[in-house]
Parts: sequence; C-alpha cells; structure tokens
Amino acid sequence: MLVLDETYTGALFSQAAKDGFIKHAIHEGSLHKDPTTSILLKKGLSPIVRQDVLWDLLLFHPAICFPFDNFNVDALVTEGLIRDQLSLEEQSEYTKVIDNSPESILLFEKLILGDLKDQGLKAISQADIKKYINGAKKYNFPRLYSDGILYWNHSSYEELLNFYRSGFSGLELNLPGSTTDTTISGDDFSDCLLAQLTKEKFNFYKENEQLLKQVKAIRDSACKWFMMTGAANKYNAVLKIKTPKIKLIEKTPYPVQTTSATSAVVKIWLSEVEVLPKLTKIEDVLRLREDKSIENFKSSILEWADAISCGHEKAEKNLRSYIKTANKELIKIKKIQKVAGWATLISLPIEFALLMNGSPTIPTSPIGFGLYVYEKTQHKKYDWIMFGR
Repeated sequence: MLVLDETYTGALFSQAAKDGFIKHAIHEGSLHKDPTTSILLKKGLSPIVRQDVLWDLLLFHPAICFPFDNFNVDALVTEGLIRDQLSLEEQSEYTKVIDNSPESILLFEKLILGDLKDQGLKAISQADIKKYINGAKKYNFPRLYSDGILYWNHSSYEELLNFYRSGFSGLELNLPGSTTDTTISGDDFSDCLLAQLTKEKFNFYKENEQLLKQVKAIRDSACKWFMMTGAANKYNAVLKIKTPKIKLIEKTPYPVQTTSATSAVVKIWLSEVEVLPKLTKIEDVLRLREDKSIENFKSSILEWADAISCGHEKAEKNLRSYIKTANKELIKIKKIQKVAGWATLISLPIEFALLMNGSPTIPTSPIGFGLYVYEKTQHKKYDWIMFGR
C-alpha cells in the first residue's frame, strides 16, 4: 500500500492523463480546463517527480491518493494501481484535534513553516508558531480568528466599542431562529456581541494581526501532516511525501509531550541501491509489476525495513547485502538507469529517535516508509525528515 500526498497524487494523475488512464468525471476534455482538476495536475508536471511516483507505484501499489474531485480514476482502480482517496471526514477530525490540542502543532512545526514558505507566506516564523499555540490555548483560536473580523479597520478598543454600540443603539432586533416574536434591544445585542471582545484580546489581535490572517494556513498544513502520517499508520503503508523546502535537522528542540503513538520519521540512505528500472509511462508499471526480479527487490526492501524498525541491528546490516544482490538482478530488465542516491523513511518513537546516533537497538514500530531518489551524491547516514503521530 502507498499513501500519496498532494504533489505525488498530482504527478500520478498527470502521467495517467498523458497515458489515457484518467479523464474528467463529468465533461470529456475538461481535465485541463476545470480548476479543480487542472490545479492538481499542475502540481505533478515535473518529470523527476513523475518518475519517482512510478517507481513507488511499481513496488507498493495500490495507492491511497490525496483527496481529489472531478477525476474519473476507474481505469487505474481496475488495474489495481489506486485503491481509494484520503477521507475528508478524517481531515475534519484532525482539525478538531489541532483545535483541542494546539501544542500538537509542534510535532510538525518545521514542515508547517516549510509549507507556508513555499506558499510565499514568509512572515511566519517559529516564534509565530509559539504565539499561535499560546493564543489558541488562552483565547480559543478558531473563535479568536472569527472575532478578528470584527476588529478590521479599528485602531483602538474604544473606537471598536463606539462603532458597534452606535450602530445598534435604539433598534429592536428579532432573535434569529426564534419561533415567537421575541426581540432584543440593539443596546442589549451590542453588549452581548462585545462581551467576549475584551481589551486584552483586542490588543493581542492587533499585535499579531498578520499571524491571525494566516491561522487557517497553519491549521490546514498541520491537518495535512496529521492526515498523511495517520493514513500511513492506518494502512501500514509506504508514505510518499514532498518535503517542503526546509533544512533537515539532526536534533530537535521541541518540548513535545510524547506518547507511545508519537514518532519521528527518519530518512536513511541506502548506498546498496545503484540502479532502478526506467519508467516513463503507466504501461511500464503494469508490464514490470509481476517481474521476478522486481518481486525479489521489493521483498529485500520490506525485510530490511522490518529489521531496522524492530531494532535488529545485525539483521539490518546483513539484509543490506540482500538488497545489493537483489538490486543487481534488476540489470536483467532491459531498460534501467543508475541512481546517484536512494533513501528510505523509517518511523521511530521520538524518545528513541532523539538519542539515535547509530542503528536502532530497541523495538520500534513503523508507520510507513517511502522511496526517494536524489541527484546529489553526498549525504548523511541519518537525517531527520518530519515528526508524525
């Protein structure tokens, strides 16, 4: 099983559209005209990203895709390449988790900052994330964000009070949803409206106005990472993500309260992998997925991942030679290409991952791992990628 983020879902759909395996669900020929489909397709135009997702699809099909609309993917489902899309209901549940436990955002702080930077929201910083968490815990951030609309264009708290009190003064208002002719005076209504808009909250808003305008982007990003890692855990699947443009970190300053369900995903390089099949279209995946050499290579990767996840250091080292042998068998495939660097993702408990300076030595459990190909030849044995749950 393979869980694809938005970028890799776009890459798969872009390739599938080119190969005739996908079409618009309603209007023939509208894939690149309908904004709901064209935006996703544009995220996957990179040939490198397309090649990357085809490699993982070959080894770990079927895929669970990022939520999408207006795509007819029946042909890919029939071929066993796609199983489903991530649940929007689960996405809303993760939003509730974030709102009820805002400090959970610390698990994804670096990734959220990277996401927002990729979107051009450069004003957000680590200090802003801390302000978000403190504000969310003290003021109820979703409510504060909606209340913030009432603050627009008011330079002082007194000006805001005068604006709303004068606006409703002398009026008699019907209560919304009332089955009787119940009314409320404009003065009482404005008092109720302003009761929660304290001067302290107003000052907090004005001091952090830019941050509050980007609250939704912060919550959406955190929700995305919860959804991706949660899906990998649920399906015991390979996690395929595009890491935002951030510097990978080897140590974390995060004061995260961890549980047995909290993990850090660590990228580990595999120098034993030197070649991979050259895949340029969906038909290549369908043709090679039953190839014996592909099956052997897949088995070697899965066994190695299981060993390192369970902390079997000696087995992990021995299985690297199994991977190397299985990788050399791929030469039997007519079209192959050399790769400069290849890595896998392994999930480890944060308590353990923070201390890791060598191969794992204690039992752990994976939430998924993914295959990544890099052009650079210099790399570290271990790199931090992200924090998940």
